[in-house]
Amino acid sequence: EALKRYVEKGGTLVVLGNSGAKDEFNLPHEQIVLAGLFGRTEYPAKLTEKKVGKGRACYIPLNLPASRFLIPSKEKGEFTTFGPTMANVFADIPEGYTRSRIDPALRVSLEAAAQKVVALLDDRVTRLVEQKPYVEITAMAPQDGSRMLVHFVNYDVTVDGDITPAKNMDVQVALPQGKKAKSVHFDGALAQMRPLQFSTARKGGAQVIRFQADEVQVYGLAVVELE
Repeated sequence: EALKRYVEKGGTLVVLGNSGAKDEFNLPHEQIVLAGLFGRTEYPAKLTEKKVGKGRACYIPLNLPASRFLIPSKEKGEFTTFGPTMANVFADIPEGYTRSRIDPALRVSLEAAAQKVVALLDDRVTRLVEQKPYVEITAMAPQDGSRMLVHFVNYDVTVDGDITPAKNMDVQVALPQGKKAKSVHFDGALAQMRPLQFSTARKGGAQVIRFQADEVQVYGLAVVELE
């Protein structure tokens, strides 16, 4: 119900696959609440967009691959979190990220969903402009709205600790409504922060900035001062 109110007040919601169809005990709900956003008791059979109140909702079907898990592996040997064993029990093993071994059939659906999110938000999103398969970025901001923190994690690290730095990342950051960027500082090893040049543009009614992050070891951080 909270998600429905969010959309009605102007939010954008993407529903992927049978989200919300079952409860925490894996039992079907008597009513799929989010399906009501599309005027149905069950989810549509194909991709569907609909305006709801001041916002909009989008349903994206998800065809699960035969393996049903993030990584196409079968149970064998003893349990380990750094290899393909017991993947049917513990699917999100780190190897899936550190070696980019996501099930190819599932990857197609996940990438299509990500592209649809970018389109729905008129590209007013924080993201890497060019794909870096081992790098994850997360943006956050304190309540006072004075700055944004962009946290980088490079998963291209072996079990033995051998690091392959991620280099030359083209980064886009979506700023809060009504805010402008005053400065950007960055370091790819959580050491000495240094200023970076950045460009600005307007997308989806708000400002976004772009800058080049030259290198991230394992963890990196950008601080965007706002005004």
